[in-house]
Amino acid sequence: LLSNCNGRIILNIYNLMKRILTFILTVTSTITFAQNSTVLDFNNVGAILNTNGVFFNDLSNNNTPGYIVPKDSTTSVINSSSFWFGGLDSNDSLHLAGGIYGTNTDYFCGPIATDYTDTDYINLYEDKLWKITSVEVANHILNYQQPNYIMPTVISEWPANGLGLLGVANDLAPYVDVNSNGIYDPENGDYPNIRGDMAVYIIMNDDAGVHAETGGEKLGMEFHYMFYQFSSADYINNTTFINLKVINRSPNTYSDFKVAYFSDHDIGGASDDYSGCSPSENLMFGYNGDQYDNGTGGANYGMNPPAVGIKFLNHDLNVFASYYAGAISPQTDPQIANQYYGFMNAMWGNSGLPFTYGGTGINGSINANYMFPGDSDPLFSGTGGQSVPAWSEVSENNPPGDRRMVGVTEGATIVPNQSICYDYAVLYNRSGTTNIENAVGLNGLSVQVQAFYDGEVNWGCESVVLNTVDNSKTDFEMYPNPSNGTITLQSGNDFEVTIFNINGEVVYANNKVNSTLSLNLDIPTGIYFVKVIENEVTFTKKLVIRK
Repeated sequence: LLSNCNGRIILNIYNLMKRILTFILTVTSTITFAQNSTVLDFNNVGAILNTNGVFFNDLSNNNTPGYIVPKDSTTSVINSSSFWFGGLDSNDSLHLAGGIYGTNTDYFCGPIATDYTDTDYINLYEDKLWKITSVEVANHILNYQQPNYIMPTVISEWPANGLGLLGVANDLAPYVDVNSNGIYDPENGDYPNIRGDMAVYIIMNDDAGVHAETGGEKLGMEFHYMFYQFSSADYINNTTFINLKVINRSPNTYSDFKVAYFSDHDIGGASDDYSGCSPSENLMFGYNGDQYDNGTGGANYGMNPPAVGIKFLNHDLNVFASYYAGAISPQTDPQIANQYYGFMNAMWGNSGLPFTYGGTGINGSINANYMFPGDSDPLFSGTGGQSVPAWSEVSENNPPGDRRMVGVTEGATIVPNQSICYDYAVLYNRSGTTNIENAVGLNGLSVQVQAFYDGEVNWGCESVVLNTVDNSKTDFEMYPNPSNGTITLQSGNDFEVTIFNINGEVVYANNKVNSTLSLNLDIPTGIYFVKVIENEVTFTKKLVIRK
């Protein structure tokens, strides 16, 4: 079964039955091992996921490394990963959410709401994550009408629709709306729209409390994570994919909005590692500092230790930083919002010092967006095209240690009610015969994984999402809905309107409507989004076209 973001179904009966048989034979479990954690382990990787905004870390075992490869071992290549988000409002004030190890937090479970203490909200979202397999979805599609069918809880409780009374947006987790009624009703055949053979879905926001980790001003955003894996006989069997959907629920337009992926990679033992990047491959990676992993702080891999990479799949790697535990300030973990945002802009915290070419990236004469790119890409800002030698941890003969790394996307503008998707793949390589070969080999895997990702059907995100509207602020009406293409938009005020298809493509726009607009749209059957701006209130409604 493969279901895509456009709500269309590609169903291959042979492959479906083969997967069902495989599922029955392997009896893959979906049991979580703690209230706020689970393990994604459909292939050779055991990826521990948490609801505190820190991933690949084992909360139940004293915050030990939690990206375990092979999954039936005790060895791990990542201690923890997290995401940072930052942007500037119209007054150039910084809004930022971040975190490293989850001691404190800027992130809270669930979507944005008007009352986070409501019992219904707590029951629906507190410490919740949703773990599901494609086999469960396929079985639901085939059998939901059968009298003896028992619907899995994860399907019946899939967080597809939010409660408007709580100020929650109507559309949350992706699903296929079989009868196009705009309501998730799995008893009538609707089903979760997931990627991979197994997926874990997590909804978080930065609005429900004080940013105790960074002290940053709230963004008013939701962060929807889908971690997913495929079982395979090749490199995909050692790969975990991440789809991150950022939704701006605030009234602010943010410029220079950036997303950073932080990773504390520990290749077995934590104390003997290196890191680097390949800008042309949009790849950052960690590897062992020598041929034998015997560092402290984790179970060791021994000879020929593996390498781990973070592949940016649909956005460019714009900045890469590496630093080590115990370093002298400012080459240390950021503590406050300006320091986080400094890293996201190729500077050492809020020191004003840029990353520079050579050594450990500080106090040089050539500014650098990328640290340790080897000889793959001498892409340094301010070089004027001058030739520079390869720069890596090996060429600098740096002492191995406990490394952290941060990769940052290019800046973007995100307006109210807009969503942007960021896709990543976590790569693992131990196919070489040395630590260096395993690190270099990630470049080839990066090409293969990108081709695999590009080959999947319609894995984009719609650029417009639905949001809850306070009806006291608008008297806008749209009818009939569903429609055959003939619709009326009506309000007591002037308004702007833009209609998008599910791919985010504009099919109609009018920036000045005098209270009433009648349309006869010649557009295909399907679901569309009608974005309206009225009295400085922006909202989006779903339009269903049936012929």
